[in-house]
Amino acid sequence: MNKKFKIIIFSIVAMIILAFAGYYYVMHGGARNVSNEKTAFTISSKKITDQFATNVDISNKKYLDKAIAITGNVTAVNGKEVILDNSIICNLKEVDATIQKD
Repeated sequence: MNKKFKIIIFSIVAMIILAFAGYYYVMHGGARNVSNEKTAFTISSKKITDQFATNVDISNKKYLDKAIAITGNVTAVNGKEVILDNSIICNLKEVDATIQKD
């Protein structure tokens, strides 16, 4: 085999390995486990929706990428989806049978 062919084969193999590594990282490696994080804020559903309605940019800076606890009345439960005060939609990893509609 000549040198040019070896370089082409090596490049293709390297790209395939990088593609698989990137796919694995995106699908599995970058996930955070919020259940192990300390809660940065505890806030009512009414207050957080009012803050986002008033100024989205400031609210995003304050709450984005932080674990927050939102309190409110459960108005609907649809499998893994829980809705608080008809305004906050929470998507759970697993169905929690202990959560009941108020």
